[in-house]
Amino acid sequence: MFIILLLAFLLISNAKHLNIAIWGYLFGAWFSSFIVFQTGRNAGDRVEGVGTVDAPEANGLAAALAPAIVINLYYFWVSRTIKEKAFFAIAGVFTANAIVLINSRASFLAVAISVSYFMWKLFFSSFQRPRQKATVAWIAILGLCGAAYIVDYGFIERMKTIKSEEKTAQKETGKTRLTFWSAAVEVSKDHPLGLGARGFDAVSHVYVPSNVDTGQSRNRSVHSTWLEVLTEQGYTGFILFIFLLSSAYFTLRKIRKSLIEEGNIDAYFKMYALQCSLMCFAVSMTFMNRFRAEILGWLILFVAASYNVYFLKRNTIDKKGLMSK
Repeated sequence: MFIILLLAFLLISNAKHLNIAIWGYLFGAWFSSFIVFQTGRNAGDRVEGVGTVDAPEANGLAAALAPAIVINLYYFWVSRTIKEKAFFAIAGVFTANAIVLINSRASFLAVAISVSYFMWKLFFSSFQRPRQKATVAWIAILGLCGAAYIVDYGFIERMKTIKSEEKTAQKETGKTRLTFWSAAVEVSKDHPLGLGARGFDAVSHVYVPSNVDTGQSRNRSVHSTWLEVLTEQGYTGFILFIFLLSSAYFTLRKIRKSLIEEGNIDAYFKMYALQCSLMCFAVSMTFMNRFRAEILGWLILFVAASYNVYFLKRNTIDKKGLMSK
C-alpha cells in the first residue's frame, strides 16, 4: 500500500489529477453503496456479508463510505452544471442510504459531526462566494429532507442504543467496549513497545475479567484504532500516529492560508472537505480497528497531494517568476 500511495503522490501533479483521484474514491463509494442497496437488510435491521478487501465486515465498509458523504457535498456545492450536481447528489444519497442500511452507529456519528462542521464553515467563513450563505441554507434544507426520507424506524431505534450502552458501561457487560479499552491500557503498561499486529487479540483473555461475557471467544479485538495502535506499536508508535494526523491537520491549514492569498475559494473549501473527511474517519475508527485501512492511507494521500499541488508547486512558480524578473 505504501508503494501504491507513493506512486499516486508522484502522479498527481496538478489540481485536475487530484480531482480525478478523489472522484475515483467517490465512484468506488457509490458502487459499494449500490451493492449494499441491492443486498438489502439480510440480518435483522442490518446489512451483513458486504465489505471491501481490507474491511470484509459491514461496519468497516460503513467507515470507508462515511468520508465520501462530506466530499460529495463539497463537489455538489462547487459544481457548475446540473449534470455534475445530479451525479454528486445521487452518489451522496446512495452513500448515506448505505450507512442507514448497515446501521453503523459509529459511522452515523462520524457523518453527523463532519457534515455539521463543514456546513458551519461554509456558512460562517469570511472567505465566501456571492450568495454563499443562502446556498448553504438551501443545501441544509434539502439534506434534512433527504435524511428524513431514507431514515427508518430500525435505524432510529439502533441509534437510541448509543446512549443506553453508555449507561451499561458501568456494569462491564459484554455489550460495551469500555471493558476492552480498559484492558488495552493495562496491556500497554505491561508491553510499552507493543505486541505487534493483533497483539491485543492474542492476550485479551488474560486482561479481560473472567466475569465479563465476551461471547464465543475470550480472545477479542480492542474495537478502537487508537488503542489498537497503542497495544500493537507501543507508546512510540502511538505518538507517531498522533503526529501523522496532526501533520495532516496543520498541512491543510497552511494550504488554506496560501489559497486565501491566491483568492481560490473553491480550493480553499476543498481543503476543509478533506479535513472533515479525515475527521469523519477518525471518529469512525475510534470504535473499530482500522489502523491498516486503505481509506486512511487515501485520505492522507489526498492531503499530501494537495500540499504538493496548491502550496509547493505554487511557491516554486512564484520563485521562478521572481528570478526571471
